[in-house]
Amino acid sequence: MNEINIYIDASFNKTYQKGVAGFFIFTTTSSHQNNDIYSAINEMNVIHEINNIRMELISFILALEYFNKMEKVNRDNLVLNVFTDCQNIHSLTKRRMTLETTNFISKGSGKILSNADLYKTIYSLCDLLQPQIILVKGHSPSRDKDENFILKNFSLLDKMVRHKLRNIINK
Repeated sequence: MNEINIYIDASFNKTYQKGVAGFFIFTTTSSHQNNDIYSAINEMNVIHEINNIRMELISFILALEYFNKMEKVNRDNLVLNVFTDCQNIHSLTKRRMTLETTNFISKGSGKILSNADLYKTIYSLCDLLQPQIILVKGHSPSRDKDENFILKNFSLLDKMVRHKLRNIINK
């Protein structure tokens, strides 16, 4: 089995309407399990947006698009894991049929959902890449991170994204 592990996260500042969408892509099991973020592909993108949920969705899209363009990846028997703390992303596969059946229109307001454009892009990428979306408990206590490499990887990404956003806002 060939396994790729992707972590996604975003941080957003409402006052400045800016956010940072980031991801790690671990292409080896050892780098993933040893929290070796220096051998992982990591990218941070500064984006003008309107809310944190859109930033989280954009981080997912950017990570999948980046992975899809990677050429030196053995895609035979590939398992693509995506780790996120965003419940919205985690529930997208369960909500897909309903969203597509209603043409991404809200039952309450009768208007198109504000994130419909991103949902459509995500569904296209998911059809192509078949990722397994794994919900991670964000902002876990330190003792949990010490015992769990997944939580530690996610915590490292979360810190990097928040740090980058603070640096941009404080300039």
